[in-house]
Amino acid sequence: MGLDGDCFRASASKLSGGMRRRLSIGMSITGNPKIIFMDEPTTGLDPMNRQHVWKIIQGLKQPNRMILITTHSMQEAETLCSRIGIVAQGLLKCIGSSNHLKEQYGRGYTLTVTSIPCEEGPKSAAEKKRRDTIAHFICHVIANGDGELINEINQTRKFLIPKESTTISDVFYQMENNKNLYFIREWGLGMVTLEEVFIAAVGSNM
Repeated sequence: MGLDGDCFRASASKLSGGMRRRLSIGMSITGNPKIIFMDEPTTGLDPMNRQHVWKIIQGLKQPNRMILITTHSMQEAETLCSRIGIVAQGLLKCIGSSNHLKEQYGRGYTLTVTSIPCEEGPKSAAEKKRRDTIAHFICHVIANGDGELINEINQTRKFLIPKESTTISDVFYQMENNKNLYFIREWGLGMVTLEEVFIAAVGSNM
């Protein structure tokens, strides 16, 4: 549990929140149980302690042991769980691996594109034209008119490409063959996030 340093002989009341959480996990595995229940194991922890607790939980996994975790953090669920169940209003809406749920409920793929900035500056007419050209290329050429700009921060934009509109191989072909033409510095293709899956799964069963 990582509690064998200066805090080894300290009472539980004098431990920090992160240390108390690790102590609780240590107590829960006394006797080598086959089933471990964890309710919000990292709620309120800072990022470093959260990562530490995640490592501990990963290390507790065994073929003959089940660890059941309840959490509001989609990142935590995706990091720790081999199967994820989404519960809303007391009902189990769906269950499966992260990839299965994304395939089942995801609207498509997320294409992230970072462009090379214009020398004239971010507010120039040339920069706006470049952004519009990239957006048109992705939404209308790659996604066959079905693409959607969902996020934009500085030179980086995220587009949603419906699965029905294109194939992964075609996206790779189009992006690699046209990235210089459209001043694209880097790009990446990924599945939708688990947060989007949650919204879709809960909404489709209301």
